[in-house]
Amino acid sequence: MLWRSAFHSRSSRGVVQMLHQMLGGLELSPRVASSGCVDGSRGGRASSAASTRCRISSEHPHSLEFRRHRGVVGRLSGRRSVSVLAEETGAFGAPVSSLALRIGEVLREHDIVRHADRVVLCVSGGVDSVALLHLMVELRQEWALDLHILHFNHGKRAESREEEAFVKDLGAKLGVEVHVRRPTKAFDTSGFQAKARAWRRDEAEKLLDAVAGRVILQGHHADDQTETVLMKMMRGCHVSNIAGMSHRAGKYGRPLLDVSKEDLRRYLTSRALEWREDASNADVAFLRNRVRAELVPVLRELTDGGLESRVEDIIEQSASLRRWLDAQPSSIVDAGAGVDDLAHGEVDVAAWSNLPELAQEDQLFEYVRRSTGVAVRYHNLRKVCRQMRNDTPAWDWRLSKEWNLVRVGSRAWTQRKRGIDKVEATPSAPSASEVERVVVDGGVVVSYPKGWRVRCFWENSAAAAAAAAAGDGVALA
Repeated sequence: MLWRSAFHSRSSRGVVQMLHQMLGGLELSPRVASSGCVDGSRGGRASSAASTRCRISSEHPHSLEFRRHRGVVGRLSGRRSVSVLAEETGAFGAPVSSLALRIGEVLREHDIVRHADRVVLCVSGGVDSVALLHLMVELRQEWALDLHILHFNHGKRAESREEEAFVKDLGAKLGVEVHVRRPTKAFDTSGFQAKARAWRRDEAEKLLDAVAGRVILQGHHADDQTETVLMKMMRGCHVSNIAGMSHRAGKYGRPLLDVSKEDLRRYLTSRALEWREDASNADVAFLRNRVRAELVPVLRELTDGGLESRVEDIIEQSASLRRWLDAQPSSIVDAGAGVDDLAHGEVDVAAWSNLPELAQEDQLFEYVRRSTGVAVRYHNLRKVCRQMRNDTPAWDWRLSKEWNLVRVGSRAWTQRKRGIDKVEATPSAPSASEVERVVVDGGVVVSYPKGWRVRCFWENSAAAAAAAAAGDGVALA
């Protein structure tokens, strides 16, 4: 169970355990190592740094290949190798690179692009997005595609204007319309990357609607995928959610996820094609850049070049586990109309108890997250699950300063603490003058607000039975 607990952990120790297993070969399925590249890719293109022009000679090793991994749990992964630099004859007689043909297969396999689609391509000017643009242009005639380039100019760097001009010139040469977007006002320094990312997504989707397009293509590649998975493990996530980016997610497509950045660079170099290199990608002030520059090279060395293969196998296994969890019957039931506090439903404890343990944890975590926004840490989640499994019929569990998980009988639900509207300070306790007290037989003191009518008696007593029959009073267990 070490493999599972390592991913569940939300601490760096969990990452170390996972990496130890990767290096020690304790994975759930056989592994086939594949070569990787040292260079990274994406970083804060919008941050301040210099950018340089790249035009490299066409000297290259003709034996260079990229490998598309398709790991399957319980058997060796099937991998197809294609020369990045070879050319074949396309459907219309024009030469098409083998890499472009392979990307065409990916587009079909993952339903990313269809014949005669209008496609928005996010092009920054970097090696990955420029390679994506040229590959799609190679496929344009055969697929009858209407391509549109979208370029974001954040205006944060002196090189931004030149990069915009480069992308416009590239679009003109290739016969692709270019759309440039600039923010109306500068983003705050605090949380700049997240705000800029949200703005880019919003602008991309607006353009997609404006041109009646079907998909927005991004240039994320295999190196990005490895970095994303490592960062997720460092930050902490459930083993079933370790999977990185997908080839198609909503309006977005990423056809280059099986291709390394080095292969993309060699594809452009072999054709003497230009791109722009953003020096901010080397700025280790950004976590992703530090993972790329420091962590990934070490792991590649320690795994004898097999890092990407092992990460991909973990992604496949994680995706299989997620599919299994999603197929489990739901224990969340509708609380009924008019119950605003239970808009997300409540947990049927009996149905929940019949689920496998891993599914119990998954459904309770997701229910709490959806209904409260609280992401329960795994060690706390296990404690809550143990409480759910015991025979105590009524209890409440503190999830956060604002929320409790409450169980009464066969139902459990999340409940905002009394007196808290969204995020407010905890109300002060009532003063002594506002409280009434009554002493029950046996010396038990019951306190309650003035003005309340309360009858107290021992449960299962004759008084309790009489009160229950009359529908009056409050029974105190």
